[in-house]
Amino acid sequence: MYMYIYMYMYVYIYIYLFIYLYRPYMMGCLWDVTDRDIDRFTESMVNRLLATRGQHLLDTVSAGRSACRMRYLTGAAPVVYGLPIKIADE
Repeated sequence: MYMYIYMYMYVYIYIYLFIYLYRPYMMGCLWDVTDRDIDRFTESMVNRLLATRGQHLLDTVSAGRSACRMRYLTGAAPVVYGLPIKIADE
């Protein structure tokens, strides 16, 4: 029982430690997804981020979900931990 709780807490501690030390956000999937569907999602999200430089990451994640074939299964898996950010031109 102790090992299960330790492993469960270790995953969340790792995510928040990564956010604290390196980046203001982290994106990951809540469960395993198919390879092609998550590739479609990633391609759509990156294309939107590069095409519109003033768009929030959260907007591109929600728009990228429509590119998946299984929108409510694979599209719902990606989540963003951390602070909402905005990419601005310098």
